[in-house]
Amino acid sequence: MDKAYKIVWRGCGDYTDRAYFESFLQSVTQGGRVLEELNLPICEPATHPYFPLDALRSACGGFQEAAALARRYGMRVGINQWPAFGAEEVYAADDGHEMPFGPMVGYDGRIARRLACPTSPEFLAYTREKFKIYAGAGPDFIWIDDDCRFTHLGTVQYPCFCPRCVAGFEGGRFASREALVDALNQPENSALRRKWSEYGAQRLAEYCRTAREAVEEINPAIDVNLMTVGYSHTTFSGDYIEKCMAAAKSRAGRPGHGFYWDEEPRKMIDKIMEVARQVQRYPAQVLPDVQLEEDSCPRTPLNMAANIRVVLAALSIWAGCNGIAMNHLPGAGGSRPLAYSRYEFDLWRHRRAFMDQYLSFSEGLPALGIWVADNEFMAAGMDTKEKGWFHEDDPDYSVEKVNKEWPCFGSAISADPAHAYATLLQGKVVDTYSDEQIDEIFQKPVLLDGMALEALEKRGFGGRTGVRLAGRRLGLVEKMANAAVNEDFSGVTRTGIFHPTYLLEPLNSRVEILCTSPIPGAAEERPCVTRYGHVTVLGYSPYQFTGTVAKQTQLRNLLRADGAPVLLEPVDPYEISRVSPWVRGNGNRVSVLLVNTGFDPALPFEVCIRGSWTQASLLLPTGERRPVAPVYDGSFTRVRVEGLAPWDFLAVLAGE
Repeated sequence: MDKAYKIVWRGCGDYTDRAYFESFLQSVTQGGRVLEELNLPICEPATHPYFPLDALRSACGGFQEAAALARRYGMRVGINQWPAFGAEEVYAADDGHEMPFGPMVGYDGRIARRLACPTSPEFLAYTREKFKIYAGAGPDFIWIDDDCRFTHLGTVQYPCFCPRCVAGFEGGRFASREALVDALNQPENSALRRKWSEYGAQRLAEYCRTAREAVEEINPAIDVNLMTVGYSHTTFSGDYIEKCMAAAKSRAGRPGHGFYWDEEPRKMIDKIMEVARQVQRYPAQVLPDVQLEEDSCPRTPLNMAANIRVVLAALSIWAGCNGIAMNHLPGAGGSRPLAYSRYEFDLWRHRRAFMDQYLSFSEGLPALGIWVADNEFMAAGMDTKEKGWFHEDDPDYSVEKVNKEWPCFGSAISADPAHAYATLLQGKVVDTYSDEQIDEIFQKPVLLDGMALEALEKRGFGGRTGVRLAGRRLGLVEKMANAAVNEDFSGVTRTGIFHPTYLLEPLNSRVEILCTSPIPGAAEERPCVTRYGHVTVLGYSPYQFTGTVAKQTQLRNLLRADGAPVLLEPVDPYEISRVSPWVRGNGNRVSVLLVNTGFDPALPFEVCIRGSWTQASLLLPTGERRPVAPVYDGSFTRVRVEGLAPWDFLAVLAGE
């Protein structure tokens, strides 16, 4: 079934300026539409949670006039409500009116005078009236923005520990905030930390439920949708996405977070993996309408190239989105306030055919690749022995280290554990899993780094890897061993100058040594990369400085042995480019989005799709679908790609 990639604008400048707004509508509809849906913000840019209701009614009047005009151009129009709870910004103290609600309180007792607690009866009553006013303005939908959360709302840390929230937890068994915080910090209380995370999700969901019920009083046909944040931002409230979307009865989702500009272009991989992890938790009724939040806050349009924005949109389809909500279009002022956007509008018109076809072909296909193990309850499972609980920014628990190089050199990664062919364990993430979850992970091939091995040993699972940790040393090199996966690169070395070497000791003769580290001043060489069955321990700088022909050859051969559904092989094995593959597929069809994440043109390579496929084509950025003659080698179907310009993209489509 043909699908259309939806283009949404979240804001468009001053929509109460009739002349400007009409010129905007003409710009995005003439010569090929680049807008189907418009979210008009109300209350921005205020961060104060209290907007007097009379003023809100007046603002909604401006929305109604703009919405009527936009609908004449064939658009759906809704309200983007913001902020939810406010923000404890320093300048908010100068806004001239006091917040008439119970404030949030941090774990350390700090009171946030400009940040409303979502359990405050006064705030919930105000929320109900506010959403009734919104609904009365006749929007097609209302968005709750991503500040419906408990972290990163200003200077207050890990709220809310107000007396009401403390009393509402665990039947009020904690007499004070201090007693509760002390209990949450105790290393043995991981179950209590999980309950607090679940309680956070419940409190956020109550806010969403209040908004939904208020809208239903006026018009049940109006959707209340939710923008969400990524898990590197916070896992303090666990499964809040599922709970909040259920409470709001959302029918659309907007995965956000991960502000991204293009001064560090490869960080778009961080962004798109954040998006994929959020979509992975979206309920079924939301999946037909998932809009990438093109988070270019604070809406300075020239801080990201239009071509990069289009690449990000293509990646968003792989991540499970079927539209984009763009956030960077204010009027420039002057006599031609939209002239600066002409190139971008034309670019979208020329790339729509690609987006529509790639979306139509990939719709319903699961993401395939290595599952980069994550956990929406990561915070609840963290080790609190050294620092206590309230520090989510511990890099030992980061799931983003692999993003730096693996996907850029051709390794397909994924946020979908159910359809992944292998799992990557990074750092201390394994701390946050139950024994049963660890058992399940080892049912498939596993790749892990030295810190993950250390964490597994503490949990009693080290034997699954076939090795034990024999020490850590700085300043060593990695040397390729005489192993089949290394082909003819035995003896080649590389240096990872910033990272310790995890030295390994095999526990039995079935362990294959893939790399060693020579010990200075000694004749011995100690193993640092090993393979035992389908478990590979990468003890030497696995995520950085892997850009050597030898290391990439080894990694590609390991992934082939693990069952990778798609591999990229250079036509000349010494000419490896920075092409990143993003795979979706099943037994009937496979789509492989390819992005050149380097500044050199990609040299010829082959997309190797496991199994025999008789039909294949290249989908070019222009939307042209060019049939190709695939070659089956007995294991993989090979589709040759002659090259790819820097930061350009195309897709290989195989099957029906």
